[in-house]
Amino acid sequence: MRKETTLSCCITDVATTETDAGTWLTIPNALSLARLLLGLGYAWLPAPWRPFAVVVAAVTDLLDGPLSRATHAASTLGRGLDPIADKVFVAAVLATMLIEGDLTLGQAALVAARDIAVVLGALWVLARRDWSTAIAVRPSGLGKLTTALQMVTLFALLLDAEIARYMLAPTVVVSVLAGLDYLRRTIKASAQSKRREKSRTDDPIPPVLARYIAGLMAHDVAQISTTLADDVAFVTPERAFAKPELIAFLSALYAAFPDWHYDQDEPESRGDGHYAVRWRQGGTHTEALRLSEKPEVPATGKSVRVPEQFFFYTVAGDRIVEIRPDPIPGGAPWGIMEQIGADMSSVPPTHGDRQETPAGPGPPK
Repeated sequence: MRKETTLSCCITDVATTETDAGTWLTIPNALSLARLLLGLGYAWLPAPWRPFAVVVAAVTDLLDGPLSRATHAASTLGRGLDPIADKVFVAAVLATMLIEGDLTLGQAALVAARDIAVVLGALWVLARRDWSTAIAVRPSGLGKLTTALQMVTLFALLLDAEIARYMLAPTVVVSVLAGLDYLRRTIKASAQSKRREKSRTDDPIPPVLARYIAGLMAHDVAQISTTLADDVAFVTPERAFAKPELIAFLSALYAAFPDWHYDQDEPESRGDGHYAVRWRQGGTHTEALRLSEKPEVPATGKSVRVPEQFFFYTVAGDRIVEIRPDPIPGGAPWGIMEQIGADMSSVPPTHGDRQETPAGPGPPK
């Protein structure tokens, strides 16, 4: 019972510090917007100013992610605006250098291979109106490395520095690999989307559950909150947790694990408003985990993987009223905290406050 009490005391107060993720006018979004405008106007900048523009773009790209996590200002808009700004700026610099004869067409295309793949994938998703695929394909570590190498290479080329000759080849290699990886993940996500669509046609899943899943995929805590009833219960075998606790925990989780990702099977209808989803989730602990009334857990760099786990949902009307994770060893949420060494020892057992909850539908036999 010790762990359950810890979660309750740790995450309740985090909700009070959460920034409304639905508000678009935030510092991280302003930085991304500035980078986008800088890219759109790059060709008209005087030549001596252009290296400085690349530095500004690189610094804003470096800062907007950490600021978004630190201020809990992550939003669906921000996650779209950030990579768009990156790609517009890189494309503007490469196009200008191509027109002015500083790069060949082949060199520019290879440096921008990742970005070309992203544009092709986006056009394919747009043509198919497969919006869930766009949400599911999140930025990867390889993609972030590509952006960093592109910025350094462009800066060196603008200064006509000797290092530019040595930066071009690794930038091209990483960019091509990132492009291929993006196309692979887009095709995989699209296939999963088609299976979900077929499942919805054969046995429709409530829109509220689909919005909840999309919110998890996008780390959009505001959207997740709108899908939950005010009296929703997150039920463990020992006790149930309220909506503010669940929302607060997700905020802290996404701040500590920026790359936290999900993969899931198609939701299964169990009848009478009950649904089951088999989840796979994990991420890398690269930021401090800050939970109320507990010492923060500094970034460990550990790669956390939660065992495949069923979650059971009860839907009433247009809201989710109960979420019940299958209590497997190492399962969420406690398995996450155990893997990064979160200290649970200071909270005494609470056998006296155990809540009895009605049994929900279990996993298939």
